[in-house]
Order: sequence, then structure tokens, then C-alpha cells
Amino acid sequence: MASPPPAVKKVLIWPPFWETALMGALGAFMFWVRMLPYDALVKNPDPGSGRPYFIGTDPFYHFRETLGIVRSFPRVPRWDPWTFYPNGTGTGQFGGPFDWLAAFVVVASRGKDASETYVGQVLGIFPAVLGALMIIPFYFLARRMLGRPGAIIASITLALLPGEFLIRSVAGYSDHHVAEDFFSILAILGVVVAVGMSELGGSPR
Repeated sequence: MASPPPAVKKVLIWPPFWETALMGALGAFMFWVRMLPYDALVKNPDPGSGRPYFIGTDPFYHFRETLGIVRSFPRVPRWDPWTFYPNGTGTGQFGGPFDWLAAFVVVASRGKDASETYVGQVLGIFPAVLGALMIIPFYFLARRMLGRPGAIIASITLALLPGEFLIRSVAGYSDHHVAEDFFSILAILGVVVAVGMSELGGSPR
């Protein structure tokens, strides 16, 4: 069987074991850091109601939309009668991939009748999961743009990065910002890979 063209190898090659282990270690570290507020914000901050304490106001809208998706899965409700009660309101920009994926996890693990407490806990953890998973597409993108040494340095920097990216991906900050980061990096990586695949007929860069 003929060997794949160099461009195909360049696009499809998986990193060696030590790189995979490094990404796993960095992802685990990022998840651990982002889960530090879990007990105070998500696990049981209000023993009376059992409701998570979300950071900010928009996460409560995301909770309403996620709960609605769980109850009517896989459909996404576009009207919430309880928000701005008794008038109700349209869901607007809520109900995107961030809410739908969180609802999918709830339905897959507990079904459509999962308790509101459980829905809130899953939604509370979800930013930390996406924040940690972002190391994977980020590393592959950085390696294609900067080479292996540059990608390693960039990935370690991302894992240690403070500021807005960190706070918006901790447990309890259940807003769409971390999903925007994750899916943006994933989309950019997809474009870069597609460009690499388009080089199959010629010489790879």
C-alpha cells in the first residue's frame, strides 16, 4: 500500500506519547484549578434550597434555558414563561451549544426528569470542563503555527494564565464566554487543517 502524501501525514499525525501525557497533565491541572470554587458555589452553597450559586446574572438565564432543554430534549425552547413573569420573554441568544451540551449531559446521565439541583450542578461544572478541554485544540493549533517547542510553551502559558479566561471558566461561572473561546479555537483549527488538506495536490508548506 502506498504511503500517504506528506500533507496527509502532516494533518493526521497524532503526537507521541509524551506530548499526549503533557496535554493530559496540563488539562488535569486546568480542571483542578477551575474546580476549586466547586464546594462553595456549586456543591451545596444553600442547604435550604440546594441551588448552586452562579457567578453573575446571565448564568441564571442559562440555567433556565438548560432546564427547558432538558425537559423538552432535544428541542430548544424559544420562550420562557417564568422569566419576566407573568409576561414571559424570548430566550434570545440563550439556548446555544453551551446550554444544549450541558442539557445533553444531564439527559444522558439522569434523563429528562433530572432534578433542578442536578441540572444546576452539571451547569456549574460545565465551564471548568470546557476550560480544561480547550488545551487540546489549542495545542494542535499552536503546534501547526509555532512548531512543537512553541506549542509546548504556549500550552503551559495557557494552563497558568490568570485573568478573564480563568475567571470565566471556573466552576460556577456558567456563562457562554468559555464556550465561545473553546469553539472559536476549534473552528480556527478546523480551517487550518482544511487548508492543509487542500495542499494534497501540491507540495506541503
